[in-house]
Amino acid sequence: MVDLRQVECDRCNKLVPASEIRYTSKSNDLVVPVCASCRGKIPKNFSEKRTEQAPRLICEYCNYKFTLNDNSRFNVRCPYCGNTRRISIYKPQTADKLLREVF
Repeated sequence: MVDLRQVECDRCNKLVPASEIRYTSKSNDLVVPVCASCRGKIPKNFSEKRTEQAPRLICEYCNYKFTLNDNSRFNVRCPYCGNTRRISIYKPQTADKLLREVF
């Protein structure tokens, strides 16, 4: 059976058969159709780059660790307790560092 439906690719704006379309995220809450020829142009480590740049934060009030979303840099708040004052950059400590502080 031949698929007659055609969908417009978001990147090249060409009409392609719906069977060649895959959906990919353009931003956090927007999903767009991309054809097979344009899919090869998307870098494979695209999502890895974004996670490396996101700083790890810790809420000193409830000790919840989280990463900062690029869209929320001006409104930094703990997603668990909602605290805005006691947020700092998370620096993991090893057991040796903790023992040196105690003894």
